[in-house]
Amino acid sequence: LKSSGDLMITQLFNLRHSGAFQSVLPSFIACCTKVSADYPAQLEEWLKIVLDSLEVKTQMVTRRSGGIPSLLTTILAAERGKERPLLKFAFETLERVASLPAIQYLEKIDLPQVNAFNCIRSIFVESKLSEPCAPYIASALNLSLKHFTSDIYALRNCSLMLFTSLQNRIF
Repeated sequence: LKSSGDLMITQLFNLRHSGAFQSVLPSFIACCTKVSADYPAQLEEWLKIVLDSLEVKTQMVTRRSGGIPSLLTTILAAERGKERPLLKFAFETLERVASLPAIQYLEKIDLPQVNAFNCIRSIFVESKLSEPCAPYIASALNLSLKHFTSDIYALRNCSLMLFTSLQNRIF
C-alpha cells in the first residue's frame, strides 16, 4: 500500500491533464481508505509530503494547483474519528502558508500562497469534509477577506474563489 500510494502521489503531483488526474484519483482514494483502516500513521506521512510540497515544489503552473488539492482532500477524507487531528494540522499549515507575505514571491508563477488557498478551498468543497471543516470557516473567511485587495491578481482571484466556496458551505 505504501509503495502504491507513493507512486500515485508522484503521479498526481506531476500530471498536468485533468483527465489523467481523474484516472489516478479513484485508485488513490481506495488506497487511502485501506491505509486509514490498517495503517493510519501512513496517512499522516503522506499528508506531510503534500503540505511540504506547497513551499518547495515548483512547476505547478496548471490551473488550481494541479493535483495537490485532490491529494490533500483525499487524505483528509480518509481520516477516521471525530477529533480529526490531521485536518487540524493541515488547516493550520495551509493558513500559515497562505498568510506569508507575497512580495518575496513576485517573480514566481506558482505562489505557495495560491496553492494553499486552492487547498483550503478544496477542503470546503469536499462533501466528505463538510461537517469536520465547520470549525475552520471563520478563519478561512478572515483569510479570504484579507486578500481581496492584494496587489497580486492570483491571490485576489484565489481569495474570491475561497470566499465563494465558503459562502456555499455556510448557506
